[in-house]
Amino acid sequence: IGPFVARALAKGDDRRLVKLVGGGFVLGAVGYGFVPFVPSFLFACCAVAFAHMGGSAIWVGSSVLWQRSVDDRFRGRVHALEFLGNAVAFSLWALVTGWLLDAGHGVGPVMLGLCVVTLIGGGAWTVSTLRGATLG
Repeated sequence: IGPFVARALAKGDDRRLVKLVGGGFVLGAVGYGFVPFVPSFLFACCAVAFAHMGGSAIWVGSSVLWQRSVDDRFRGRVHALEFLGNAVAFSLWALVTGWLLDAGHGVGPVMLGLCVVTLIGGGAWTVSTLRGATLG
């Protein structure tokens, strides 16, 4: 749902899409930030779905932006590099999360910590795009 909403809100304007990708970080962090505090599994599922709306808007929106800015001759290589980066990032965060949980940190504090990291990533995206780093 997230990419469809972002596309509708962007209305074909790349600068709007850049801002919506930044907003996706916030949605993701807020959605996962609620999970430790919800009263039932159903509400947890709703919070995760909300978070994934933001996450999918980040992934699809940022992919659309780079696809529009990369020369056709290099698009396949950049696409492969993006998937490599995603695989490495997901693997590293899975390792860090597992290590923190095995070290006795509770699920709630670990999730909230990862929400903070997500917000830092969103802040980095926002700062870099304000300077024009993303759209070259």
